[in-house]
Amino acid sequence: MFGNDRVTNMKNSMLVLGLLFVVSFSIAITESIAAVPASLSGATNSQYACVPPFISQSAKPNIHFVLDITGSMKSHPYVRADGTYYPETGYWGYFKQDMYYRYDVSANTYWQENSACTNSDKIGSHGCISGRLLNYVTSNELRVYAVCSVSGTTA
Repeated sequence: MFGNDRVTNMKNSMLVLGLLFVVSFSIAITESIAAVPASLSGATNSQYACVPPFISQSAKPNIHFVLDITGSMKSHPYVRADGTYYPETGYWGYFKQDMYYRYDVSANTYWQENSACTNSDKIGSHGCISGRLLNYVTSNELRVYAVCSVSGTTA
């Protein structure tokens, strides 16, 4: 009998100690939350070290995209299975899609915009070739990438 009362008392004591711990922990958490100011603000960008302390001068980021011109990048991006040119389709390239061009060797510019052209078929005729057709014929995948990503400028 004596042994069972002792175990029961020990269990009760442990239960009371556990409850005291939970209550005191809850009070501590509640007080610490109440001590936090209502308007919390995170760290600002100026509080972070953007440049390591041993560097005296910062440089602008420099990003290079390296593309190869082997294999698929040389291929024609607009060729379909039937090989047909569709005038209503927009074709990316160096030429303006809704402008007509004429070939001029004497001015050393080769293709010049021809605003006097009266064609509207998006194909053209002699001295009046559609920019869409020129993009369709002259573009490769590397040129299309250059026009889309860096406005046609490649190094």
